[in-house]
Amino acid sequence: MPVNKNNSGFVKQAGILIAAGIICRIIGVLYRSPLTGIIGDEGNGYYTSAYNIYTIILLVSSYSIPSASSKVIAQRLALKEYRNAQRIFLCTLIYVIIVGGIASLITFWGAGWLVDENAKIVLRVFAPVIFLSGLLGVLRGYFQAHQTMLQTSVSQIIEQLLNAVVSIGAAYLLVNSITYNKASRAIYGAAGSAIGTGVGVLAALIFMCYIYILNRKIIRKRIRYDSSKNIEPYRRIFMEIILLVTPVIMSTFLYNFNISLNQTIFRIMLKLTKSLTETDVTTMYGIFAGKAVVIVNIPIAIASAISMAMIPSTSDN
Repeated sequence: MPVNKNNSGFVKQAGILIAAGIICRIIGVLYRSPLTGIIGDEGNGYYTSAYNIYTIILLVSSYSIPSASSKVIAQRLALKEYRNAQRIFLCTLIYVIIVGGIASLITFWGAGWLVDENAKIVLRVFAPVIFLSGLLGVLRGYFQAHQTMLQTSVSQIIEQLLNAVVSIGAAYLLVNSITYNKASRAIYGAAGSAIGTGVGVLAALIFMCYIYILNRKIIRKRIRYDSSKNIEPYRRIFMEIILLVTPVIMSTFLYNFNISLNQTIFRIMLKLTKSLTETDVTTMYGIFAGKAVVIVNIPIAIASAISMAMIPSTSDN
């Protein structure tokens, strides 16, 4: 059966995202080994404890924005309503600035209540990354709505490369600057790894902003020649975004909260039944999360890439 143009485009864009996802996972697997050699399994445990909470807050505040904005903007682009598409883009930016900003502040100041004392510093390093990730997600969703996944794919590779390099470098510097004890070195090493995550997101955001600036003249030209008389009010756009985002937030929150819940039960059961110390439990969890889960996430990344590439194609039909 011959492949039509739309299907061919979908396969091509999905292929780009899958290739980027595989490259990112390979980088993730490769840098985990030297990073673990620096911070140890205990450091991996502190990092993962903070990362799981960071992921939940990120999902609630901004993670669903790329899919939602991609879908809504793609619908307007299909109708050649370029002015409305730009309005939606601006509304999603405002949404993540407000929600992401609040979430970042809650994460920073509430770190002591959200994670154990030893992981508190790591979670506070993650706090500003939540805000930056929201902005990055909006820009990725905007270009995905134009049915081009190249910008998103390149930004993902840049993000992961910088994450790997800076995580190892920052962890090494912090571990070697701390001489108190093994636990302190593990904690600050984990914080260094979190710094790498933030630098990666920031680099990807700068790249996406640069791509947007390069295309600004074309965007303005389209808006200027938009003959559509249907100009949607901002209030209705915000409502549409919220209605699209809410179900995604609820489903992804429940899935990832389950991970955090399993982590909590794991720690409690080992302490009660095996009488292990906090350090021993953290080390065991670090082995699981820092080694086994990294491999398991590779096929998940491929499935996510396919679903992400499919959204703009279905929205313009």
